[in-house]
Amino acid sequence: MRLPTKAALPADYREILAIVRAADGPVQVRAVAEGLGLRVAVRGKREVSR
Repeated sequence: MRLPTKAALPADYREILAIVRAADGPVQVRAVAEGLGLRVAVRGKREVSR
């Protein structure tokens, strides 16, 4: 069975993969959004763990 290549993915997905692969370790969503050129702003406080 042949697996599809990354060329089968939409361009946005390929761009996200490139950002994640270029990172040295785990990647936060904020870093991916900034890499995609999206506006990132803090919207509120985090919910405290229960």
